[in-house]
Amino acid sequence: LPFIFIIAPSDGQSKYVAFMKFNIIEYAKSHSNCAVGREYDVTAKMVKTTDDLWAYLFTGLLQRLRADTLYNNKPPYGLRGFLEDHANRIMGYATIRQIRARKNSCIVPDELDSISNHCSSYTSIVDEDNKDYCAGWVVRNDANANSSECNVREFKYSTAREMGGFPKGGQLDWYGGGGYVIHLQGSTTKLLELFHELQELHWIDFYTRAVIIEFSTYNAAVNLFGMATIMSEYMPGGGITPSFRFEGIRLLQHHSEFGAFIMVCEVAFILFIIGYTIREVRAICKDRKSYFQNYWSYAEIAIILASYSMMIIYLLRYLATKAVLHVFRNTFGNGYVNLTYAAMLNEAYLYLVSFIGFVGSLKFIKLLRFNKRIGMCK
Repeated sequence: LPFIFIIAPSDGQSKYVAFMKFNIIEYAKSHSNCAVGREYDVTAKMVKTTDDLWAYLFTGLLQRLRADTLYNNKPPYGLRGFLEDHANRIMGYATIRQIRARKNSCIVPDELDSISNHCSSYTSIVDEDNKDYCAGWVVRNDANANSSECNVREFKYSTAREMGGFPKGGQLDWYGGGGYVIHLQGSTTKLLELFHELQELHWIDFYTRAVIIEFSTYNAAVNLFGMATIMSEYMPGGGITPSFRFEGIRLLQHHSEFGAFIMVCEVAFILFIIGYTIREVRAICKDRKSYFQNYWSYAEIAIILASYSMMIIYLLRYLATKAVLHVFRNTFGNGYVNLTYAAMLNEAYLYLVSFIGFVGSLKFIKLLRFNKRIGMCK
């Protein structure tokens, strides 16, 4: 779609791009209402204490992640895996990831050592705890390593590679892509029992720095993938700062009614950049050092480098999307899917498209010098 906007900015196409943006905004709003909660629910916005967070997990989250009864009070046949709105299909399942601070990650002044002998500040990624524990955060050792209490999945650290995650910024701190994870698989009754067990085992405690709820969806009606992140950040001094982000991204483009046109524009763009590169290489060979004495030469080089970078990111995004869809198909929609990598590539791709459009717009200033009334060069 960025190619359409740059190469063929006709009135009809501009309306289509505007409509796409409207769809993405409305898509994010629907996710917010569905996952965060409505006014009469226990919502993520209301979370200020650990009890509030558990209340949201028990009474607010799971009900939003599962298709409820239909308007005629019949079961939602054929809607397995859909959210409560019956429109968005969840990609795999949701996860709840806890980020913990390492013990004694800060220093208590000697004058106050008698009052408190432990201190844990913000994690800033480098001070995150990444050890495996037994149930209740009991330290593992040779004596208890093989016991059932030390094989509880929610108390074992999952790396960023295992989760397919990347560092993520919140309102208070930055957090790594790993953590201690609750996989929201199975029936609602089973998950509620798991929440109750983890609450009794103090899964959230003094060293918790963030609880991050993550899931991805796909809406076939508007051809948009969705990424949801609901975050509860714990301040070392006490209190919770809730935040959430819902992002709609378009990873599949060529199967729509404009798919063929988009593909033609993409091929034309590649051919244009190749020809553009050949022209600039010839100019460098001809002018040599004098080529770099012109300001506009750097604009040409910037467009070429950004264009090739964009092509590489486009290919990586395509491969990342294929990998996600491969997992989704092979597991019949039940395998764990994380769209973070594809979303990051998509964001970088759009930044590069914007940069190319910006520099290309600046080049139009060069045309003004041919007009005697407007020209800036005499």
